[in-house]
Amino acid sequence: MAERVLEFERAGVDLLLLRCSPQIDEREHFSRVVMPRGRDARHAARYVPAA
Repeated sequence: MAERVLEFERAGVDLLLLRCSPQIDEREHFSRVVMPRGRDARHAARYVPAA
């Protein structure tokens, strides 16, 4: 999922609305697991978001 989020970023998307169930558990999972993977992938690729 982290790679998919980066694809959206590369396309110029700067806001994602997520729908999760159960909401609190999934939000915590996203922030704990997916977001760090995205940061790591961005860093590894030396990715620079579009301005």
